[in-house]
Amino acid sequence: MFVGFVREEQSVFLNDEHSEYQWIPFEKAKEIVSLPGNEEVLQSIENNFVKKKPLSHLKI
Repeated sequence: MFVGFVREEQSVFLNDEHSEYQWIPFEKAKEIVSLPGNEEVLQSIENNFVKKKPLSHLKI
């Protein structure tokens, strides 16, 4: 898993592999993910990077 933080006004540039993007809340994302286990990944990201400050050793 990779987690990145961006400003709300950050521009998004898509390459040829992608046609669109959307910013959505975690709860909606967990409803629409298509691969098994992705709900748990999203919950982990929310718990460890959004609801609390990430541990310093996880930062690059």
